[in-house]
This record gives sequence, structure tokens and C-alpha cells, in this order.
Amino acid sequence: MTLHFSQLKHIATTPRNYRHQLTATPKDTLALRLGRAVHTRWLLGVEPWVYDGRRDKRIKEYAAALEEHDGEEPMKPDEYERVVGMCYALDAHPLACDIRDACTEREKHMTWTRDGIECEGTLDMCGPRGLVEHVMPATGLPQYGILAELKSCESRRIQPQSFQRQGEWYHYPEQTAWYAIGNGTNITQMTHWPQIWVISVESSGAFDVVCHLLTNLRLDEANKTIDTWLETYRQCTDDNSWPGHANAPVVWDADVDFGPGDGDD
Repeated sequence: MTLHFSQLKHIATTPRNYRHQLTATPKDTLALRLGRAVHTRWLLGVEPWVYDGRRDKRIKEYAAALEEHDGEEPMKPDEYERVVGMCYALDAHPLACDIRDACTEREKHMTWTRDGIECEGTLDMCGPRGLVEHVMPATGLPQYGILAELKSCESRRIQPQSFQRQGEWYHYPEQTAWYAIGNGTNITQMTHWPQIWVISVESSGAFDVVCHLLTNLRLDEANKTIDTWLETYRQCTDDNSWPGHANAPVVWDADVDFGPGDGDD
């Protein structure tokens, strides 16, 4: 079986959760639809399908349009307006445009082998890799290759620290390190990671944009985390056992310090 990061990251919760995600039907949320549309419009120059009318397959016009778009659900006009606002904000952000322009490939599909495990993924954008130093105009930083991921976020998450907290929860550093390896970064011989960016764009409100540059230290840590996940994955596969949080009884005693933030929000 080919391993995708979107599956592997769930092993950080429990192997049981990873196993569940293999067969779980993903929910197509508004956030995901907005993200896909911004990707195709800003990265590929492809306009999303917008339909202003009743979405009823019994209506001939809608059924024909649905068939023409291979069954893909259309965007509503108000959703499309948000996509346009997000793309306009990205186009108006010099650093975001510099990162995109430095990347010569968009939506790059990759397959590779890591520790004997067949891996697969699609990288948002990347540029030439290697140890030929190039200084990126907007930052003045040396560039030993470049890759970037584009993420949409809610207004309360666009503030850099809030977004990065969310990114740690969703394992964005591990995701980008995973893609960097798939794109040819040699973790045994390299002296530098490529420039790795996560571009966040607000999906409503002011449509703010922030570009996050991951440090070599954070990427080293992310890569070690991936090694741990893969070791767990290999062990569970060999044993055909996918445990949850605990197989033995867990004692619930008095005067336990549960730490901060464990109450209901």
C-alpha cells in the first residue's frame, strides 16, 4: 500500500485512529472547498465552477453541467466572491508572489520510497533544488531549492502565532518535511534544507496574508517525528495490531493535576 501524509499523520493520535482514517469518508467542508478553489485559481490559473441556481439533478441544465464537470459540486456565488478576495490579496502580497514565481512547478505529484515504504503526495509548488546558492530578492536569503504550501485559515487564525499553533496541531512542519524528502532532499548528505514556506491566507474579513518560513531546526525536528511515525507504522503492520490510547486499565485517582486547558471551551 502507498502511504500518504494525510493518512500517516493520524498515527500521531493512535495507530487505531490511523487505521480508522483509511476507511472513513472525508467531509467536504466549506474550508476545504475554498482552499481547493484558491489553489486552482492562484496556482494554476483555472477558474472554479460556479453555479447560481437550484442544485437538483432532476433539472436538465444542472444535470448536464454536473456531468460536464465530472460530478464535481459547484461553488455558490458568495463562496466564489471569497475566493476572488483571497486570490486578490495573494496577488497584492509581494513576498507571496515572489515565492510562487520562484517555484517552477505547481501541484507536483510525487512518488518515492522512504525506509522501504512506498510513499506518495502532491506538493503545492516547488522550484529547482540543489546546493547552488541563489538569493531570493524579497528576503535576501540564500535559496537551496524552494517549496511552499498554501493554506487558507479563519480570521482568528491569521495572526502568525495563532496560525502556527494551528499548524502544529495539523502537523504542517511534518507535512512540508515529508514533501521535501519526496522532492529529492537528501536527509543523509544535505547541509541545508531548501527554503520551505507555508503561505496562510485569511478566508474572510480583510483577506490578510502571512508567509511563514520554517527554520532548519524545526524541519530537523519534524523529520525525526516522521521517523517515529514510520517506525510505529512498520511495527503495527508487522504485528497486524493497531492499538488505541490504552489496552490496560487507566487509574482515575483523586487530586490529579490535569494541567491547563483541559476544561471545556
